[in-house]
Amino acid sequence: VADSNYLYVAEGGNGTQGGRVRRFELTDVNASATLIAGLHWPAAIALDSTDLYVADLGRGYDGTIQRVQNASLATPGARKVLATGQHFPNSLTIPPASSVASSTVFFRTEEDGETSLRTVSKFGGKVGVFAGLASNVHPHLVTDNNHLYVLATPLDSRGFWGTSFSSGAPGVNVLGFPLDGQPAELVTRFSSDANPRGLALKNDQLFISFPAGVKKVDVSAPSG
Repeated sequence: VADSNYLYVAEGGNGTQGGRVRRFELTDVNASATLIAGLHWPAAIALDSTDLYVADLGRGYDGTIQRVQNASLATPGARKVLATGQHFPNSLTIPPASSVASSTVFFRTEEDGETSLRTVSKFGGKVGVFAGLASNVHPHLVTDNNHLYVLATPLDSRGFWGTSFSSGAPGVNVLGFPLDGQPAELVTRFSSDANPRGLALKNDQLFISFPAGVKKVDVSAPSG
């Protein structure tokens, strides 16, 4: 991820506490600083207007969500652990400052092949369950002012989180979860695509990368 001055990169670890997050100057990539060291396996990083957030897999059962305050200052602020004891936290996202959920970190955990979407305050505290366990939800999360977006591959007719979005046929569902806790909305479905590689959001446009190319979806007004 990047801001106007720096590129932030998660590196290595492999469960040995050799992982770290480094910051590189955009005008001189040879100028770098280590913001966090001693991570087991940093799986995802995200930025808000001032701070950097990291999901560290840990050893699988003891993953953490961490924050570095004022990550873009010449002397970054303190490192704070927001959540501990998380199972494979491998993706996270921060809503924009204008969102009703701007003080919340949303992250994905995985246990025995099933996914849970969880929340924790940017200031730490109790971890909440935003959406319960489901199968085959890909490790890509993004948020806008009102929704958390995920990619889910249908497995059977039971659907996801009490919905009926799953048909049993191959494909990928794009789901939007209202940040106020309302039921998930089916944004769109790609019936002939599988194995999404990435998800990004820019100006009300979702971009989903597949092995065969990139698809774009307008999410200015998701509908169920």
